[in-house]
Amino acid sequence: MKQTWLRNALMLALAAMILATGAAMASACPSCREALAAGDPQQANLVRGFYWSILFMLLTPFTLLGTFGTYMYLLVKRERVAREAKSAAAAAMHAAVPERDAADAATEPAAAAEAPQRVEVG
Repeated sequence: MKQTWLRNALMLALAAMILATGAAMASACPSCREALAAGDPQQANLVRGFYWSILFMLLTPFTLLGTFGTYMYLLVKRERVAREAKSAAAAAMHAAVPERDAADAATEPAAAAEAPQRVEVG
């Protein structure tokens, strides 16, 4: 138990050190950063480009998940409609077949007994 706690603490410290050293690399190149900070009008398109690229990167996962979710929903709905149509057709077929009444059921075994027996010659 103590070893897992120590290992987790070391992994957390290592992750924090990697993030701290990467912060300087994460900032933009010096000339772009200084131009953006100065409010240079020639760099306004660069800022607009950063905005749209970030927006598209953030929207991509939602678009993919939404498309996949909609596709799955439509598949399930189509299958449900097909099953309901099949069960409705089976119910209609069952309703169209006349029910045997008690008189038919009582005479059926007698008719089977009166039927001629097949004799095999061999």
